[in-house]
Amino acid sequence: IAGLARGGIADPLGTEQVDELRQDPPAWLVTEREVAAKVREEGDRVAARSIRGMVRFSILGILVVTPLYLVLLNSPSLQMGLVLTFISAFVSVVFIPTSLAACQTLCHPRARGTAGGVGGFLAMVVGAGVFPFVVGAFSDAWAPRFGADSLRYALMAGMGFAVLTIALYVRADQHVRAGRITAGG
Repeated sequence: IAGLARGGIADPLGTEQVDELRQDPPAWLVTEREVAAKVREEGDRVAARSIRGMVRFSILGILVVTPLYLVLLNSPSLQMGLVLTFISAFVSVVFIPTSLAACQTLCHPRARGTAGGVGGFLAMVVGAGVFPFVVGAFSDAWAPRFGADSLRYALMAGMGFAVLTIALYVRADQHVRAGRITAGG
């Protein structure tokens, strides 16, 4: 999309116009494609050297963000809660792209789209669908015992998935170290 804008195209394109660009690409589009290919090559080169680094950075990110969220859920003041929310969100924004890149790098190039699609689907179904339902169910079930704090405890219980995620990344790191997994599957 940015390449189209750099090429001076600001209006939406129809299928026929896209087909015309594919059949007889203008110079700016050829240049955009060449730059994109070089960026992909460089990304693959860097990834091939640093798969373990990406996996370990993902582990570190989860190890840092999980306690931050646990402290956040138990913060004694609104101000502390807001500061911890900012810090936790910042750490998440820093490590999550690396985590996604590690998953994509470990996949065979032909499977990267499928892996991204399955990961996105699971994130939406489990992360945005099932998980909130389960947290709500736990909160409701625990309400007679914990009262207003039942939601806090249900959210904290959900952080247990971080332990599973760390275990899976540690296992991936072991496979990378042993040479059973390399860049590009």
